[in-house]
Amino acid sequence: MFSYFEKTERDRAFFEEKIAPRLPQTIFDMHLHLTRPCDTVNVPQELIDGDWAMQCGFQMTEADLKTYAATLWSGRKVLVNAFPMPLRGVDLMSANRHLADLLEKQDPNAQLVIRTAEVAIAPSFDPDECEELMLRGGFLGYKPYPDLVSGQKGADIRIPDFLPDAFMKSLDRHRRAVTIHLPRAERIASPLNIRELLELRQKFPDAKIIIAHYGRSYNIEVIEKAYQKGGGISGIPTGLAKLDYRIGGLNDSELIILAARPAMGKTALAVNIAYNVASYFAEHKDLPAEN
Repeated sequence: MFSYFEKTERDRAFFEEKIAPRLPQTIFDMHLHLTRPCDTVNVPQELIDGDWAMQCGFQMTEADLKTYAATLWSGRKVLVNAFPMPLRGVDLMSANRHLADLLEKQDPNAQLVIRTAEVAIAPSFDPDECEELMLRGGFLGYKPYPDLVSGQKGADIRIPDFLPDAFMKSLDRHRRAVTIHLPRAERIASPLNIRELLELRQKFPDAKIIIAHYGRSYNIEVIEKAYQKGGGISGIPTGLAKLDYRIGGLNDSELIILAARPAMGKTALAVNIAYNVASYFAEHKDLPAEN
């Protein structure tokens, strides 16, 4: 464990006053990397030196996790979905087997529980071997990573380049999940990424697709657009502050579907948004014509 990781008295006071009242008693961490030092001996030093996140740490044992969870969450129950750190040089299959052992030994009544895990995969792996490990080990699904193919974050590669169809067929057959780090610098804003995700949904409808780091997947252009508008959102405001906060307003090229059972207020909500948008344009007549 890192020696600098400790909670000071000032940290404790702030936590109890500002954070603790907002937290549930049970916390589920959906994205956590567990990797032993013995599985990382072949990670290139230049990979660590070139990435601030790696310099902060790319190893974490179960003992470290227990200490971190107890320090961060002050006695709350923590459930985890874990996978190895998918880096070049990591012995992923050894790390996967270690996770399978941990899953088998978990006490569901403990304060910290590794509830689920995902098999870290690379395109060079044998799909049949990975499928057997996933089923025998009780894994939630697979965890591919574009860096294992490209060697760099945000590389201009296709999703099938690091997530071949053979693995998706296995997930679809067994109704399991895959957590995907999106490639390309634009992440979720890339039309190519969106197209490839939709193609995966059409080809493998029973596989569950989870987008990793969705909140930080938005590209810098979206952030700059929100900043320039001065209202904190990149799109046209709906007039409903909490909704705007969550979706960033109404943005170009988006298809927004409003769904609910009959007589739940869909039409009233849509009319309310339409009125607010019209009012916005009436007040901002200097907007570019394309808006």
